Amino acid sequence: MFKGEGNSCKGADSDPSDVGHQQTIVAFAGMSASPAEQVPLGQYTSRRSAIFSTDWAVYLITTWLSIQLKIETMGLIKEVISSPDFWKFAVPLVGAVVAWFVNEWRKRVADQYQRKEASYKELLRSLRGFYVGATNAPQLRGEFLNQLNTAWLYCPDEVIRKGYAFLGTVHSAQTHSDEQKEKAMGEFVAAIRQDILSRKLVHRSSLTAADFKHLNAQ
Repeated sequence: MFKGEGNSCKGADSDPSDVGHQQTIVAFAGMSASPAEQVPLGQYTSRRSAIFSTDWAVYLITTWLSIQLKIETMGLIKEVISSPDFWKFAVPLVGAVVAWFVNEWRKRVADQYQRKEASYKELLRSLRGFYVGATNAPQLRGEFLNQLNTAWLYCPDEVIRKGYAFLGTVHSAQTHSDEQKEKAMGEFVAAIRQDILSRKLVHRSSLTAADFKHLNAQ
């Protein structure tokens, strides 16, 4: 009994350093086992890794779906184009669209041609007002000037320039020979004829505001 007690006492009276070592081990084990003190490094790193992995997975899935959608779309387009039924529908549709544009272009050409033809007729008719001894000469000259101003809307530049050149030869402030007047008139009429025969639309002009002339018939 005493030996056993001695052993017990010996265990109780053992070296204090041994006891402290045991307590230190217990305390260290307690610290390492505490979940609160493992959060800073372990959980932060794991959370960042999880977020990065999730974003990368979403990116890969989105890219893959986009590629698959493009592949399916291209395959569908190819399948539709290669289908005979598509061409049965597409060819008449394209033909109808082209026919509509051609028809509209022809209508525009015809409309502009009719406008120019009517204006040119009035210009040629009113040229008589510049002949000596013509009846109603001032009225005819006034009509000529009005029609030449209207020609700015749909007549080519050459016709307008030749018209002004002719008016320059018959202007009261300047003196020109009959030959010069006839030549200018002939060039003006030739420009009208060339435009009528060409049947071209006027798309552009090099005339400016300085080229417009405000003249009065006398």
